[in-house]
Amino acid sequence: MFRKLKAREFMKIMMIIPFDPSTGGGVMRAVKSQETVYRMLGASTETVHASELDRVNLRDYDLIHVHGPLIIGGL
Repeated sequence: MFRKLKAREFMKIMMIIPFDPSTGGGVMRAVKSQETVYRMLGASTETVHASELDRVNLRDYDLIHVHGPLIIGGL
């Protein structure tokens, strides 16, 4: 399921927020703390809102973490 990582290679994680929350709200604080945990475990993370998914290739990531309900046709 996961690709085999080479030495010194980081797991790439895409974190998707399904809506545009306020920057100081609880959702953003939760996502930031989850990013911190992933980075402590040695992963590199990128966070996008669902409205920005057209600019990323999800196949480039090892793990896709969605914070909340997300409905996308064909995903």
